[in-house]
Amino acid sequence: MLMLLLSAVVHATPTIIEVPPGQVAPPGAAPLFRPAPRRAPKAFSALGLDRLHRIESGMVPTHFRAWTDPRGWPMATPSDPYLSWQWGLSNDGSFSEDAQAGADIQAFDAWDIETGSGVVIAVLDSGIAVDEPELSSLLWTNRGEIAGNRIDDDGNGYVDDVLGWNFAGNDASPTDHSGHGSNVTGIAAAQGNNGTGFSGVCWGCEVMTLRVLNNQDYGYYSWWSAAVVYAVDNGADVINMSLGGYTEDIPLCLALEYAEAAGVPVVVSMGNSDDDTPAVPASCATAIAVGATDVSDARATPFDWGGGSAYGDHIFLSAPGSVIYSLDRNPGDYRWYWSGTSQAAPHVTGLIALLKSMEPSLDADELRYYLSAGAEDEVGDPAEDTPGWDAYHGHGRINAYQSLLLLEADQADADEDGYSILNGDCDDTNPDIAPDAVERCDELDSDCDGSLLDGFSDRDEDGRPDCLDDLDGDGVDARTDCDDTDPNVSPDAEEIPYDSIDNDCDPSSLDDDLDEDGFSIALDCDDDDPERSPSAIERCDGVDNDCDAEIDEDAVDGVVLYAAPDGDGYGDPSQSRRGCAPDADWVEDASDCDSTDPAVQASSTWYPDFDGDGQGDPAHPLSHCGQPADYVANNADCDDQRVGPCDPKGGCSTVESQGVQLLGWAALLAVCARRRQTER
Repeated sequence: MLMLLLSAVVHATPTIIEVPPGQVAPPGAAPLFRPAPRRAPKAFSALGLDRLHRIESGMVPTHFRAWTDPRGWPMATPSDPYLSWQWGLSNDGSFSEDAQAGADIQAFDAWDIETGSGVVIAVLDSGIAVDEPELSSLLWTNRGEIAGNRIDDDGNGYVDDVLGWNFAGNDASPTDHSGHGSNVTGIAAAQGNNGTGFSGVCWGCEVMTLRVLNNQDYGYYSWWSAAVVYAVDNGADVINMSLGGYTEDIPLCLALEYAEAAGVPVVVSMGNSDDDTPAVPASCATAIAVGATDVSDARATPFDWGGGSAYGDHIFLSAPGSVIYSLDRNPGDYRWYWSGTSQAAPHVTGLIALLKSMEPSLDADELRYYLSAGAEDEVGDPAEDTPGWDAYHGHGRINAYQSLLLLEADQADADEDGYSILNGDCDDTNPDIAPDAVERCDELDSDCDGSLLDGFSDRDEDGRPDCLDDLDGDGVDARTDCDDTDPNVSPDAEEIPYDSIDNDCDPSSLDDDLDEDGFSIALDCDDDDPERSPSAIERCDGVDNDCDAEIDEDAVDGVVLYAAPDGDGYGDPSQSRRGCAPDADWVEDASDCDSTDPAVQASSTWYPDFDGDGQGDPAHPLSHCGQPADYVANNADCDDQRVGPCDPKGGCSTVESQGVQLLGWAALLAVCARRRQTER
């Protein structure tokens, strides 16, 4: 973090701790610090309390443990040889004695999703080492400008600004003078997977170099404001400002607002004062202010040189910022690390660049969401890192992998309605909710326009459509209440006949005649069918046409049926009705003369029993309804004309048979008649 003292700006020459061969840096060693007062309104210390340290190649300092054996790298993990020193990217707990595994931004997993491309990071700092192989292939170039012709070819007000601009020297040479800018730039965007040096968080992004600090390590607000505007106007996607001061300045904050309006987030370091003194531009309303964490995920206090990460109500989140190895102003020199919130900010800047690589349309507010939603909370000192946002860690320490996962999920169309969260779907779990859906009267914003009122009235101006209100206080809102001004009308009410009101919202009243057949709902058995009413003619159609609760009775198109209650299949001609088809009780035959006796019907056959022996003569059957006198139902008599001794109980004896043969039937009957008369 670059610190400002307005009346007396304190700047410092970076103090180097030389580690002789065979030795390590002594524990607790404090670098020399030489203050040099300078009066300059709106001036800033370039390095302030950010400190620089150097180690000799092959040595193991107190702050880290180097890997000396070659390693293979799975998946998207880059092959850069000093990657193991970059604990902020991946911390396995071996960096130092107090290192905590997992206290990192989980960059290796994030790189399996995105390594960055097509995004320009503007770094406002002390410049960069333009010949550094880790950066040279990533430098942004102004394609509208021709180098060295001393002409402002693109008309942007800056001559020969091919690689950016030096606002401190007012020229086109953004070369680093201190190493601070190179360190910051390397953290954000050093070329990864190239077998050299380190890896930046977004190791496929371009870098726009804007030098805003002079050789005395301070800069003016006006330089910074102009650089912010330059970055926005020339295509930067994100701006890093690892610097700051303690004097409020409206123009500088307005420059940050200009960037915000253009969708370009500005990431600023909180400062290293170890207190809640607000720094500028970190305290500007639109700044993404970043605090620093150490290898154990605690707020970095003190740093290895002293001081500590500043805190306050303007902090947004935090990132690794203690003992951060990165590039130097001398190309190919990878022995330097810095500590401060200046190193925390570019971790966040690099993550924003990864997010923008995945989804270029993200604006500053959307980027803040993915940063904060993916951050890890409650990982530091419990007294400081409390649940949710707090003044020491903000929303937490960033986790690049989690932020990219969230964005990846929002890019998907989970409910397959043709829209994802990112292109307007406000609920990607419900296919009925999408930007092209029709707004319904419910508690949901169906068309995702932020309003429930589309096409609906809001008489009480509560932001909810009237159809969701219960205006008459009957316990039913207007979605189902057909008259929400009348408490006697609701789906729970009882219908009242002949009041011309649909009391129960069914949706008709009992005195309505919906089918216009002359009968209201109260009298009509089906008020949707004009062919059914109390005056309708019953027909053979399986329907109660005349509303008498009987189906097909006396149908006009039926047949005459006769009652057959005895079940003999023959009907009583005195009991008839019209029906559509015969059944067990009603038949078409009307020849039954006794409907109480199934054995008696018009087709009964009787046999004569003239000799009175109970046996009928089969030779003389008689069809008759009912049993005639001297007739029986059986036909078992072998000779019903014999007389013999005129014994009515006699059988067919030879004598009787002979009598019949001698006298004949007529004489025999006469004899029998006289005998019977005599016997009486």
